[in-house]
Parts: sequence; structure tokens; C-alpha cells
Amino acid sequence: MMALCPSPRPVDPNQAYPRLTEIVGTCPPEDIGGPPGFEMFKEAITDPKHPEHKELKKWFGGQFYPQKPNGKKLKTNVAKLAKRRRE
Repeated sequence: MMALCPSPRPVDPNQAYPRLTEIVGTCPPEDIGGPPGFEMFKEAITDPKHPEHKELKKWFGGQFYPQKPNGKKLKTNVAKLAKRRRE
């Protein structure tokens, strides 16, 4: 799935940038093998009967929820980035 950027909006001088406006799905883990590897990973990690499920779960370090991103963590990280840009 590819996320498309919406049309640019006018800059609000009272707003901190960058800012998180929408979250769709969870980002892939590092070194997953690009889009095809991520698709295979999601299929295997969410299906306990998949032949690679146990190995990938161990490699990843636990459960992976592709449709439940950690919104709080993402918002915090983007806010930190925006704060650094203001300084």
C-alpha cells in the first residue's frame, strides 16, 4: 500500500512543522526486504499456521499489528522533530 500526500496546504505560522495529520497502518521493520518482503512478513506474522510465523515473530521480537500503529509514539516523535526545527 502506498500513501499519497494530499495537496499542499497553506502554511500556518502558528503551527509547528512537521506535524502528523494522519496515520495509515504500521511501518515495516528495518531490513524486511522492501515491499514484497513486507507483504510476506505481514502474511506470515499474522498467521500462526504460516511456516515462517515462529521464526519471524522471534526475529521481530514479538507481535506485530499491521493495522494498529502506535499513534501516541508517532505523534511524540514528530513533535520532537518539530521542536528541534524551531530551535
